[in-house]
Amino acid sequence: MDFSPDVLLHYSPKTGIFGDPIPFFWKGEYHLFYQNSPGAFSFNTMHWAHIVSKDLLHWDLLPDALIPEPDGPDAYGCWTGSVLHWENTFHIFYTGCAEPDGGHQSICHATSKDLISWQKDPQNPIVTPFVPFSSGDFSAWRDPCVIQDKSGFRMLITAELEGKPRAFCGCIAELHSADLQNWIFDQILYMPMDTSKLECPDLFELDDRWLLLFSNTGVEVRWSENGHDHWNNTVPFSLDNFRYYAAKTLRDDKNRRLCFGFISDRETKNDFSPWKWGGILAFPRQLSLGIGEELSVSAIDELKEMRSTQLTIEIEDSIYKVGKWQLDENHILGSSEDDQLGVTALVGQHPDSWEVSLQFDLTQSSSASIIFNCQKDYSSGYCLEIDKSQEELTLSTFFPLVVSEPTHIQKFKLPKPIKNEVNLKIIFDHTCIEIFINGTLSFSSRVYPSPSNGNWWGFYSKCGSIDARNIEAWGLNLDLSLTIMSKKPIIRSE
Repeated sequence: MDFSPDVLLHYSPKTGIFGDPIPFFWKGEYHLFYQNSPGAFSFNTMHWAHIVSKDLLHWDLLPDALIPEPDGPDAYGCWTGSVLHWENTFHIFYTGCAEPDGGHQSICHATSKDLISWQKDPQNPIVTPFVPFSSGDFSAWRDPCVIQDKSGFRMLITAELEGKPRAFCGCIAELHSADLQNWIFDQILYMPMDTSKLECPDLFELDDRWLLLFSNTGVEVRWSENGHDHWNNTVPFSLDNFRYYAAKTLRDDKNRRLCFGFISDRETKNDFSPWKWGGILAFPRQLSLGIGEELSVSAIDELKEMRSTQLTIEIEDSIYKVGKWQLDENHILGSSEDDQLGVTALVGQHPDSWEVSLQFDLTQSSSASIIFNCQKDYSSGYCLEIDKSQEELTLSTFFPLVVSEPTHIQKFKLPKPIKNEVNLKIIFDHTCIEIFINGTLSFSSRVYPSPSNGNWWGFYSKCGSIDARNIEAWGLNLDLSLTIMSKKPIIRSE
């Protein structure tokens, strides 16, 4: 398939929507199962779609792993779960919905010898709700995460505790098995008492500790010494923001713990349209634990393979430039002149998919911004501002055409104070933005440029000066004619 400029580099299914990735690594290949409803979106028709990659960039589409079975416990949706390998057999544990709109949830099981063809367990459902958990028609009993440790097999289930207010009943139930067949209740692994749901749990060892992931308003993270109790917040305690969701992880043959989540779409291609469930696959991110409770989220090295052409950086000399500007190779300085407070300049044009990395020095300024998708006269465009004093990152439209229009698209509160030197790596892919800060924080969002938007980018500061160093900007591309697998052609579209 030839690359065309209107195709996202991020994976998105040709039909239906992308949600709830379930990653699994096997013999050099990254398998990714995900929630997909064919045709018009509906939770009642959820399938387990299946893609596979050798490089985390090019994906082959494989046959659906699971589809709802009429009159079965999954008649109205094969919802999220997990995959593992044991005794020469692959196992899927998943959520079955026997009634519309998530009614009568139960835990189901399927097996395979090749990861491609799956047979459902005739004993399904294998686990149904029991006391002390709610068993109402629409109670949560879903998202099984099954792992193996020294004690046997542990199954984590998104559940609700009976008798508690709906707003505070969310918990993670833990069951135990020695053979993947007979499951015994062990404990309530985690219950924060402030939410109705802890979706898509994931439990794994990382750097001699245990991490627990679950999705609520975003993807939250807790850590424990033993993986059974005494759960503490990491710093940061979430992986991104509330539009990055349902993240789960795998460990590959490079001993990396890689995290996969989805970035939501908006209902219409408009910056202020309501968000909806599902969207596109975020680029995988690598997790690590530093000293104490510090959690690091970083971009994977494979993303550099998307770079095609290095973008030229020049100070655009026009009547719209404000302030005095100097450019020395990849170091740019801007300062106000006379009584001007703000400074701004454009430095070039960018394609629809591109990347910029740099270091802002905030010693003389409390904030600095990158502007992009701009017209040359700034009559439209976007601004991504990092603010040291407010400790936040703000994505906004640059200058609204109508005074009453909103400007802020998203605000990201940073979990720790910003130092004077801030390293940024930003990947722009048509409507998708992924931001990495200091190699330890990540944020994602969507923007929907209108036909009137331009493709100029540059720098802006409302504080009178700007200092950006080590600037590199690249156009991004993927050779989609490359076939890395032999099962099916690569399929990539929005």
